[in-house]
Amino acid sequence: MYEAIADYSLDLKEPALSGFPKALFSLIRPILDANIQRWKNGRKGGAPIGNINAKKTTEKQPKNNRNSTEKQPNKDKDVNKDKEYNIKNKDVNVEDKSSMSVDKSTRFVPPTLLDVQKFIFEKGYTINASAFVDFYESKGWMIGKNKMKDWKAAVRTWQRKESAQSTEIGIILKNNSTEKYKNDKLW
Repeated sequence: MYEAIADYSLDLKEPALSGFPKALFSLIRPILDANIQRWKNGRKGGAPIGNINAKKTTEKQPKNNRNSTEKQPNKDKDVNKDKEYNIKNKDVNVEDKSSMSVDKSTRFVPPTLLDVQKFIFEKGYTINASAFVDFYESKGWMIGKNKMKDWKAAVRTWQRKESAQSTEIGIILKNNSTEKYKNDKLW
């Protein structure tokens, strides 16, 4: 069988087989024919010029170790106009804002320690403001791989976690204390 496959794929020599090897070769033959055709097409020089597949990948190699990314042109030209409009109309009355669709997404500005302390005091929370600020300052105000959007929500989460930890009660599975043996009535 090995010789038949080698003769057919290298020399295009038709094997003389019978029985089970003939049936097995009939299953292998389409794969060999496809590979032979692929080899013949490769010898022709590839796709003709003008074909989508003829684009050379060696012309423009990606720069893997860049220090900064190149600025991409803004495809939606109206986006900047909308942002300018919202910036210009920030001093509009509250009644006017309800009728307008104001862009709620603003750029995140890291809070100061005083801001966090003030928020914690107003809400009556018990978390340590300096620990909160130090923690997120060390992480670059990131939550995982994403930039923080709302520091007040992060403070609320810290408070929720702290209150959950303080209310946890351990479950005693087996009482191994000696208190139960001090009473003489049990003996």
